[in-house]
Amino acid sequence: MSYIPDLKQEYDILFYAERSLHLPYLEPIHDFLQTTYPHLKLIFSSPPYAPTSEDQSGVGLCKSDVQKLNHKGMFCHETSQIQAKIAVVADVCHLRIPHINRVVNVGHGLICKGLYYCRSNVTKRENLSELLCVPGPWHKRRLEDNVFIPIEVTGYIKSDMLFGPDAVDKSKFCMDMNIDPEKKIILFAPTFNEELSAIPVIKDKISELTGPDRIVMVKLHHMTDPHWVQMYQNMAREHPDIIYLDGTDYSGMMHAADVMVSDVSSMFIEFMFLNKPVVLYKNPKLEEYPAFNPNNIEYRIRDAVQEADTFSQLQHEVQKALDNPNMLSNKRKMYIEELDYGQDGQSAKRAGEAIYSRIDQKKYIPRQQQSYSIFLLLDESHDSSIVQATLEEISNKSSQHSIEIFPVSENDLDIFSLENSKYSIMANGCKTVKFKQSLAMARGSMAVFLYPGWHFPDNWLKWLNNHFLWNQGTGLVKAVQDINLIRSTFENTISDTKLPVLCKSMSVAILNLCIGKAEVNDGLPSSCAMIPLPVLRASVEAVPEIYNGEILKNLDIFVTNMGLTSLTALDTLIYPIDQLFFIWDKQALMEAVTILKNEGLMEEAVKLMKENILRFSE
Repeated sequence: MSYIPDLKQEYDILFYAERSLHLPYLEPIHDFLQTTYPHLKLIFSSPPYAPTSEDQSGVGLCKSDVQKLNHKGMFCHETSQIQAKIAVVADVCHLRIPHINRVVNVGHGLICKGLYYCRSNVTKRENLSELLCVPGPWHKRRLEDNVFIPIEVTGYIKSDMLFGPDAVDKSKFCMDMNIDPEKKIILFAPTFNEELSAIPVIKDKISELTGPDRIVMVKLHHMTDPHWVQMYQNMAREHPDIIYLDGTDYSGMMHAADVMVSDVSSMFIEFMFLNKPVVLYKNPKLEEYPAFNPNNIEYRIRDAVQEADTFSQLQHEVQKALDNPNMLSNKRKMYIEELDYGQDGQSAKRAGEAIYSRIDQKKYIPRQQQSYSIFLLLDESHDSSIVQATLEEISNKSSQHSIEIFPVSENDLDIFSLENSKYSIMANGCKTVKFKQSLAMARGSMAVFLYPGWHFPDNWLKWLNNHFLWNQGTGLVKAVQDINLIRSTFENTISDTKLPVLCKSMSVAILNLCIGKAEVNDGLPSSCAMIPLPVLRASVEAVPEIYNGEILKNLDIFVTNMGLTSLTALDTLIYPIDQLFFIWDKQALMEAVTILKNEGLMEEAVKLMKENILRFSE
């Protein structure tokens, strides 16, 4: 039976699988929720399928995966048309679903590879979610210094297949695969990275681990170079004691194997969960891996495995493991408790319940609560329409936070034609107040200065505040408003992709690509900046005239003179309220004009052309 999605309705949960390797994390949660809460409207989606090649990593789901999902529930390729309360992902892929603000990440895996569970910009991307589910308590501890959203330890979801009621034991697996159960089974499960993988070193020598009493099963990573995939498939066809596993039952192969040979693949930790011996082959290029860090999980636990630097040593260690499988059992048990909570087949249930409890939760609850006093800096040039648009922007983009707004002006301005009831966040009704008066009334933990007339990203206060948490000694964080500062970062990150023309698209892309990045003590101007309220009060006390119409510039100088750091947050892009497009070259101009024409806005298209064409003429 196939289900036809209804794109006119809002789904409760979108399960977004960027790659097939995410399905073992997403499907069990979907199946639990579908069975336990049948009233929920659930749907799967993925990007268009592109197989792994020498030039790029594959994305999307193949036809058989899509058919499988289609028979158990809803699936739709048109992700941009799906409206859902929450999206669930198994890696940080928010850039592909920018229209869904609420995302739960159920985890990428068990190890770091220099990117995850450590201090890195990739780890900082986890803050884009509103909840992160992790396998074990060690993972949570390693994330807490850089990830400030709620983190729940739910267990390793894939391990449910090892410990749940549907796990396949060795005898059944051997019967299904036509393997002699009396033989010893070596499972070769390498990773794919050139500097980390055992494949480029071992190559076809893996056949030398076979023998009269043993066989070798080969299980390759989804992103393995097709050249190596073909080689091992050919070997399996030619060698009776080599079995190439493709789509084989995961729990069956893990329970059937007596020892695993691997490298830096997370599979070796998954195998350790069964308290079985592991032999790791060390690629001689290991330390050339750009993100190599001996403090990462996959290296910290190597006292619980056997290691080999040469193939002859590998053969020797494999034999030792087969002869004495309990040799490092106690060490393995110690790490198992830290890396896989529960081991009871209930990890997907725990993650599913955590997601279900948030479906109708309207307000994001950060781990570290902050309150914000926003000083809206006004003068005679700001008419009420600009002020009202700015208040709408603040209200819409800050609903998850505790805020108060002070309309600040040193002159008595009568520019408000607003109802007090509409903006309950206005600390002084709709009347302007002098800066020092507003500072005396402010009750937030952080102060925010903002000039009217700017758009900013959803949850903008969170993105600015995170930079204080990531960087000790920071006194001021400014939003970036000069697109040229970010353009090179964007082009270098995805150089084969054109820059978005629409401002909102650019703002979302920049947040995803640049999260955590900042320029230090650059002195650049900005119309939006955040400063801890105690630092602001100390600044005003030390220099009473610091508010003289250029307070942001003066604070920038004062903060750096105090020995604190001033940052421009490259992930928080603001752009004028009256601007729809970023126009940085003639091509962008023509694309913007085309968009306006297609919308039937000919007058606006002509105006935009006239305003910009001289800048790009020969």
